[in-house]
Amino acid sequence: DYAKLPIVAIQFLTRIPLYPNMAVDSVDLGRCLAFFPFVGALIASAAVGLAYVALELELPLGVIAALILLMEALITGAFHWDGLADTFDGFYSTHKTREEMLDIMHDSRIGVMGALAVVLVALLQYSCLGGMLALRDYQWGIFSAYMFGKWGCVYLSVASAYGRKEGKGLVFLANARWPTLFVATIFLLPLLWIDQKNIVIFICVMAFNALWGKYSERKVGGVTGDVLGASARLSETLTMLLFLILY
Repeated sequence: DYAKLPIVAIQFLTRIPLYPNMAVDSVDLGRCLAFFPFVGALIASAAVGLAYVALELELPLGVIAALILLMEALITGAFHWDGLADTFDGFYSTHKTREEMLDIMHDSRIGVMGALAVVLVALLQYSCLGGMLALRDYQWGIFSAYMFGKWGCVYLSVASAYGRKEGKGLVFLANARWPTLFVATIFLLPLLWIDQKNIVIFICVMAFNALWGKYSERKVGGVTGDVLGASARLSETLTMLLFLILY
């Protein structure tokens, strides 16, 4: 049932329980990847709405940026931040084998590298959002960040091997196909049509994810669910930085 795939994507990426008892199989989870950028657009819509109201109230830009990050974390349950932390803990632990890296990434505890990654990326996003809100077209930067970030997860799921023999990410990668990526890319077309600068940003995000996938294959033999989460946060941050530079 293709009609339920947007609901599956929303329930997976957010804490919004539309139909919590809905039957979902592995094929549904793989196909719902096509709607990840759509969910990114919903999150961006909430962020832009919050920004509009806060700007009308003349709140400081730094406060608005913090509120956007807080709201996104509440909507998603801080989804992807844990993946960023686990990935950096695993990838940058000193002198570890591939199996040891995967074990570290599977551990629910956070280490120094993971904590540092979360803090620095959050600070970068906070600073970028504050700068973006001072621009007339800030809303397109917010939409691009969250939609391109979710698109990166789809690309890696389709184009990369899985680094574990089992795990939640395997469900997505085993059922992700190139048509899924094609549908996900269609959701980006309005952004790419609005301004050619967004095309440049998208190409850079696409190149980053291609390199990130190759780097992950070299480190742990492929991507994992944590690697996908890290790619989303890093793609968001890259998009925000490029938006500030180009606009």
